Amino acid sequence: MGELIKEIIGIAFIGLIIFTVILQAQQEKTMRPEEEALIKIFQEQDTGKRIELLKDFIDNFPEYKNKEQIYVLLADSLSDRGEYKQSNEYALKAYKKLKDDYNLLNLIAWNYANMGELDKAMEFARKSLDKVGKLSIKSKPSEEISDDEYQKYIDNEKAYIIDTLGFIYYKRGDYEKAISKFKEADKLANLQDIKYHLALAYYKAGKKEEALRKLEEIYTEPLFEVKKDTEKLYKDVFKDVYGTLDNYVDKKKELYNLKFENTKKMVLSKFNKPTKFVDFELELLDGKKIKKSDLLGKIVFLNFWATWCYPCKLELPYFQKVYNSWKDKKDVYL
Repeated sequence: MGELIKEIIGIAFIGLIIFTVILQAQQEKTMRPEEEALIKIFQEQDTGKRIELLKDFIDNFPEYKNKEQIYVLLADSLSDRGEYKQSNEYALKAYKKLKDDYNLLNLIAWNYANMGELDKAMEFARKSLDKVGKLSIKSKPSEEISDDEYQKYIDNEKAYIIDTLGFIYYKRGDYEKAISKFKEADKLANLQDIKYHLALAYYKAGKKEEALRKLEEIYTEPLFEVKKDTEKLYKDVFKDVYGTLDNYVDKKKELYNLKFENTKKMVLSKFNKPTKFVDFELELLDGKKIKKSDLLGKIVFLNFWATWCYPCKLELPYFQKVYNSWKDKKDVYL
C-alpha cells in the first residue's frame, strides 16, 4: 500500500511542476516553445537525457528570463551523476544572481567537497547555514501552511546543510567531528543519506556496531528504498561485526519483515483517524452513478480535471500506470 501512496504523491508532484510552468500559457490560450521544452525536461526521468535537454534549452533560449533556475536544475542533475566540476560551473553562474539561495550554496559546497577543495566547501557550507538560519515561523510564506509543517521544512533544510558540513569533516579524515555533525543532522530530519553518512563515519572511526545499528534503521524505515551503496556497506559491516556472512540473508529477511510491520503501523495511523468528508454523488462516463457510501472501506483516489486543462491531460498517462497496477485490488478505487 505504501507503493500506491508513493505513486500518487509522485503524480501530484509532476502535476504541480507542470502546472506552475505553463500557468501563464493557459491564461493566454497558447504555449510558447520554451514552455513546451520545459515540460519535456520535467517529464524526463533519465538523468543523462535530462542533462542534454537542459543544455539544449540554454543554447536555444539564451534570453530566457529565469535562466539562473535552469543553471540550478542542470547543476543539480550533473551533481547527481557525479560530475561535480561541471556542476559547479553552472552553479557558480547561477550564484551571481542567487546569492541568498541556501540550497544553491549547499550544492556548491557539496560539489567542492567531492572535488577535494575542502576550504572552499567549508566556506560555502557556512554561508548556506547562515542563510537558512534566518528562516523562522515568522517567515512562513502562507498561513495555509501549519507552524509544524513549516518547522519541519526548516529542520530538513538545516539537516541537508549540516550533513554537508559533516561530509567535509569526513573528507578531512576527522571522523569524530563528522559523526557529531551527522548525528546533529539525523536528529533534525529522517533522511536515508544522512543515516548512511553517519554509518560510514562510524565505520571509518572503528565503531562497527554503531554503524550496523544505524544501517539497520534504514532497512526498517517505511519510507526508504534501500540504495545500492547502503546495501554494500551493510554487507561489509555485517561481515566485520559477525566475522561471517552465514546469517546475512536471514537477517535481511528479518529487517524487511520489520519494515513491513512499521509500514503497516504508519499507514494505519494516518488512515484510521476519523475525517469529515462531504457526501457526494458522481455520474460516470457510462451514465451510472456512484456515491460516497458505495466506497466505504476502500482506499479512494479521486482526480478532478477538465478537457481544457493541459496539465491535467499530461497527468493521464501516469494515472493509467497507477490504474493498471492497482485495478484488480478490491480494496482500492481509482
